[in-house]
Amino acid sequence: MVKVPPWLGEVAQTENARCKDMMSRILTSLATRETARIVDIQRDAEGHWRKLMALGIAPGRIITVIQRFPTFVVEVGHTHAAIDRQMAGLILVE
Repeated sequence: MVKVPPWLGEVAQTENARCKDMMSRILTSLATRETARIVDIQRDAEGHWRKLMALGIAPGRIITVIQRFPTFVVEVGHTHAAIDRQMAGLILVE
């Protein structure tokens, strides 16, 4: 992430946030056996993000996709979890 000096103002900070978003991608775009770092978990109305956090799937953790079909199986630390495509789509990685 690019550090923006405070004197550059709000426009530069907005651009910095946009660049950060461009560097991250959704977990569903990862291939089998691909590893990435979780940057964010998008919140949804159904509260699926709470279930992910309870499983230890949280920002800053390293996640590996073990299986993609029929459901996503991911590894975070020493935990394997099966999550559906909708929940996998809430996880942003880089």
